[in-house]
Amino acid sequence: MTTILLVLSLAACAAEPAVPAAVEISTPAAAKRLEPPVPPAHAKRLLQTATDVAGDLAETVAYLEAGQVYFRAFARETHSNEENQAMLRFLREYEAELDTAKKEEKILNDWIRKAASLK
Repeated sequence: MTTILLVLSLAACAAEPAVPAAVEISTPAAAKRLEPPVPPAHAKRLLQTATDVAGDLAETVAYLEAGQVYFRAFARETHSNEENQAMLRFLREYEAELDTAKKEEKILNDWIRKAASLK
């Protein structure tokens, strides 16, 4: 029985097409321009429930994570004047979003400590 399963799994692996390895192009002309992440839209301006605040915080955290990746990648290379200006705009946006995240975290923390208990 084990032999049959092994043969079937080997046959299934053989049927799948081979995935080619990623090809890296190391010429400067082929380098992709580094773009800063787009800040969250904060579509819901009036956050009335803890769920609304948590959803907005999740968007902000995703932006902050992408921003950290962008910052590390940016620091490894030299850049044009336009890219440097984009980085400065990004840093201002990042700080504003970080402040927003801290406020939302405090709101959620207070809600969990005070309002989440069943009464």
